[in-house]
Amino acid sequence: MNPTFYRLRGQVRRLSFLTLLCALIGIVSLALPAQADTPDEQYQFAAGLYQQKLWQLSAEKLRDFVNANPNHKNAKQAAYMLGSALYRAQDAKGNIDYAAAAAAYERAIAKYPDPKFSPTGYFEMGDAYFNLQKYDKSIAAQREFLKSNPAPAEAAQAQYWIGESYYALKNSAEAKAAYQKVVDQYPNSEVAPYAQYSLGLIAADANQPEVAVAAFRAVVNKYGTSEVASESRLRLADALLSTKKYAEASKAYQDVLGDPKAAQWKSDAQLGMADAQFGAKDFVSAAQTYNQVLTSLKADDARRTAIRQRLADSYYNAKDYEQALAGYKPLTQSTDAKTAGYALYFSGNALRELKRYPEAAVNYRKLVDNYPQHSLAAKAALRLGDSYADAKDPKQAALAYKLVLTKYQGTEAAKEAQQALTDLAGEVVSNAGNGGASTAEEILHLLPPGPASSNAQLALAQAAFDKSDWNKAVQLAQTALDGNPDKGVAENALYLIGSAKLNNKDAAGASTAFRSLLAKNVQGDLAGQAGLGLTWALLDANKPADAEASARKALAGGAKGEIKERLQLSLGEALLSQKKTKEAAPVFVALQTSTVKDIATQAAYGSSLALEADKQWAAAARSWGKYAESAPDAPSRARAYLHQGLALVQAKSGVAAKAAFDQAVAADPKGEVGARALYESAWAAHDAKQTADEAARWQRLATDFPQSKYAAEAAFQQGESLFDSKSWNDAAAAYRTVTDKFPQSEAAPLAWYKLGSSLYNMKNWDEAATAFDKAATFPKSDVALESSFWAGESLRQGGKVEQARTRYQKFINGAATASKEVKAYLPTARLGLGQALAASNDLNGAVATYEAGLADAQGADAAELNYRLGEVLAQQGKYKEAYTHYLKVVISYRNSQWAPRSQWAAGQALEKTGDKQAAIDMYRQLAQRQPTSDLTSQAQDRLKALGAG
Repeated sequence: MNPTFYRLRGQVRRLSFLTLLCALIGIVSLALPAQADTPDEQYQFAAGLYQQKLWQLSAEKLRDFVNANPNHKNAKQAAYMLGSALYRAQDAKGNIDYAAAAAAYERAIAKYPDPKFSPTGYFEMGDAYFNLQKYDKSIAAQREFLKSNPAPAEAAQAQYWIGESYYALKNSAEAKAAYQKVVDQYPNSEVAPYAQYSLGLIAADANQPEVAVAAFRAVVNKYGTSEVASESRLRLADALLSTKKYAEASKAYQDVLGDPKAAQWKSDAQLGMADAQFGAKDFVSAAQTYNQVLTSLKADDARRTAIRQRLADSYYNAKDYEQALAGYKPLTQSTDAKTAGYALYFSGNALRELKRYPEAAVNYRKLVDNYPQHSLAAKAALRLGDSYADAKDPKQAALAYKLVLTKYQGTEAAKEAQQALTDLAGEVVSNAGNGGASTAEEILHLLPPGPASSNAQLALAQAAFDKSDWNKAVQLAQTALDGNPDKGVAENALYLIGSAKLNNKDAAGASTAFRSLLAKNVQGDLAGQAGLGLTWALLDANKPADAEASARKALAGGAKGEIKERLQLSLGEALLSQKKTKEAAPVFVALQTSTVKDIATQAAYGSSLALEADKQWAAAARSWGKYAESAPDAPSRARAYLHQGLALVQAKSGVAAKAAFDQAVAADPKGEVGARALYESAWAAHDAKQTADEAARWQRLATDFPQSKYAAEAAFQQGESLFDSKSWNDAAAAYRTVTDKFPQSEAAPLAWYKLGSSLYNMKNWDEAATAFDKAATFPKSDVALESSFWAGESLRQGGKVEQARTRYQKFINGAATASKEVKAYLPTARLGLGQALAASNDLNGAVATYEAGLADAQGADAAELNYRLGEVLAQQGKYKEAYTHYLKVVISYRNSQWAPRSQWAAGQALEKTGDKQAAIDMYRQLAQRQPTSDLTSQAQDRLKALGAG
C-alpha cells in the first residue's frame, strides 16, 4: 500500500481520538502548577503537558504518575493518556515508539478496563501493532474496538485496517472480506475508496482480471476525486489488458493520460496503451506509441530493452520488415543472451519475408552457433534449412535439417526437420531434371539410417504415385518396406503398393497388398482405407460375395467418416451385384446424409418426405439438404431448402435452419416460398436472440415481398426490434407502416399500441394518446383495455387532465375482469382519474377515487395518492384529515419526491388547525431532512413568521 496513505490515515485517527480522549478525561484549560509535589498536582502537571501536545514530556510525567500512584483516582485516565501520548510522541528523527505505545495501552486496558476509554485504546493500539508489523495483534485490537459500536467513520477505519493487516499477512480471503465490509457498510467513509482499490489489488494478485476490472472501475466511478482514483484508472486499464479487452484497455489508458493527477504514471499508461494496441493487432499504432514511450523514458531506464523489442515486434507484425530489422539490429548485440538470440531469430524471419534468404541464413547461423541453449535455437536451425530451401540450395538445406535432427533430438523442430527433409527429397524428385535423381539420393544419404530413411523413400514413392507413375511408386514403396521401417512407414508403404496396383488394374496384386496390411492388425482410418481398397479390388475382380464380406468386416472394425460411407456404398454395390435389393435399399437411404456429393446424389426425394412424416427431423433435414443440391430446378430447390429449414427448427438447430432458409430465398427471390423462408428465418434469429440479424430479415421481408401475407408481420417485427433498442422514432415509423398499409391485419391493434408506446417514450403526448385511443377501438385485442389506461396517462402527462378522465374511467370499469398484470395499473389509473375529478372541482369524487386507489397502491403510487388526497381534503377544509395523509408520506415514503411536499403541506395544515408548535416542528424537520429542497426556504420563512426562525 501507499506509505503516504498510511501517514494520512494516522493523522486523521490521532486528531479525532485525541479530541475524544480529552473530552472523556475532562481536561479543560489546565494551568501548569508552579511545583508538582502532591499526586493531584503531579497529575495536573502531566495532564497540562498532554493538553499542550508536549507528547514526549507528558509521557514521562504520566508514566511517573501512574507508576507512583496506581490507585489514585486519576490513575486510569493517566494510564490511557500515557498510551495516547506515546502513540503521538516523536523522537528527533520523527520516529514513534509504537512498541511503547502498544504496551502502555495493553497495561491500561488490563488494569483499568472501562468502556469509555478502552475503545480508543484498542483502536490506537491496533494501529501501533500494525506499524510494528504485528498484524495478528493489530487485527485483534481493532476487532475489540469494533465491539464498542463506534461511529461509522471510526468503524470504517478499524474495518479497513483489519483488511490491511490481513493483506500484509497474505490472507487474501480475510482481507477481501474486511475490505468488502467497508465498501458495503460504509460506502461514504474516508477509507471506502481505498478499500475498493484494495479489492482490485487482491483480484489482480489472484489472477482474476475480470473481478479486478469491476473493483477498479468502482473506484473510478464512485470515488473519482479520491486519492486513489488516478492510480485506479491505471490499474483498471492494466486489468482490462489482462482480459484481452484491448479497445476498452486503450480507452482506459487514454483516461489515465488525460488525468492531470496521474502524471507520475504517464510512461506506464503509454506502455500499457502500446501493449493494448499490440494485443488488438493494431501494430502500426503500437509502434508509434512504443516510440513515444522510449522518447519519454530516461536513458538508464531498465525497461528500454524490452520496449525496443516490442517496438521491433510491432513493426514485424505490421509487415514493415525493414523497420523491424532496424529495431532488432541493436538488440542482436545485447549482452543478454535471451535478448540477442530473440533478435537474431526474428531478424532472420524478417529477412526471409523480404526474400533476402542468404542474409536470413546468416542470422539463424549466429543464433545456433553463439547461443546453442537458447529456447529458439532449435527453431533457428530449422529456419536455417528453410532459408537455404527458399534460396534453392537443397544440399545446404538438407545439411541444416540434419543439424536439427542430430543436435535437437526429440524437439518439435526435429519432427519438422525430418518432415522437411522428406518433403525436400520428394520435391527434388518431383521436379527432377538432369541430375535430379542423384540430388535426391544425396539428400537421402543425409538422413540417419533406419525409419527416417525409409520414410524418405516412402515420400519418393508418394511423389511417383502423385505423378501416376504406378510402377515406380510400387518399386520405391517396396524399397521403403525392405529398409527396416517403423510400423507406420511399413503400413503406409503396403497401402501405397495396394493403391498403386489397384490404379494399375492389378486387382489380384492389390488384393494381396491390402490383405497383408490388414494382417498387421492396423487400426483407425488406415484399417478402414485398407478394407475399402480390398473391397474395391474384389469388386474389380468380379467377386461380389467376397467384396460384401470385406466391406462388412471393415465396417465392423469401426471405420469412420467418408471411408465408412464409401464402404457402405461399396457394400450396397456388392449387394446389388448379388441382387439383394431389400438389403441394399436401407444402405443407400442411410447415405443420403453424406456431405460427399458423389455419394449423396443417390439419395431420393421420397426418402426425405418419409423421414419428415416420421418426424425424424435431424435425418429429414440432412436428406432435404442433399436432395436440394441435386434438385432439378430452382422452385424444387427452394422448397427443399424451406423444408430443410423447418426440420432443423424442429431439431432445435437454429443457426443451421437460418442457413437453409437463406438458400431457399436465394432460389426463389420473389416468390411466396422465398417469403415464407425469410419469415421463418427471422423467427429463428429471434429465438436465437440475434437482434440485429432478426431486424435485417424483417426489413428484407417487408421490402422484397411487399405483397406477401407475411409483409404486415415483418413490418411489425421490424418495429419491435427498433423498440427493443429504444430507437423510438424509427420504431414509430415501422409501426405506422403496419397501421397505414395493413390496417385490417392481425398485427394492426398491437401496432397501434406499440406506436403509442413509442410516442409516449418520445414524450409526444398528444400523438401517443391518439394512437392508444385507436388501439382501444379493437375490442377483441389483448391490449384494448390497457390502451385506454395509457391514453389517459399520455393526456395527463401532456397536461390535459380533464380529457384523460374518460380514458381512466373506461379502464377502471373494465379492469375488474382483467389479468393481474393489467390490474396492477389500477392505482395509477385512479390517481389520474382523481386528478381529473379534482381539476373539474368534483372534490368528493376525487376523494373517493384516491381512497379506492390507496386500497392496493404501493411505493411511488401510494405516496402520490396520499399527497393528492391530502390536497383535496385541504381544499375541502378538512385539514386534520389532510394532515394525516401528508404525515403518511413523510413517515412511510420519506425518500420519495412527495415527502418534502407533504411535509410542507403538513405544516400548512397544522397552521390551519391552529397547532402552531406542531407546525413549527414540521417546518424544522423539513429544513433539516431536506436541506436542498426548494421548499426549505419557504419553511424557514414560515419559521420566522411563527417566531421560531
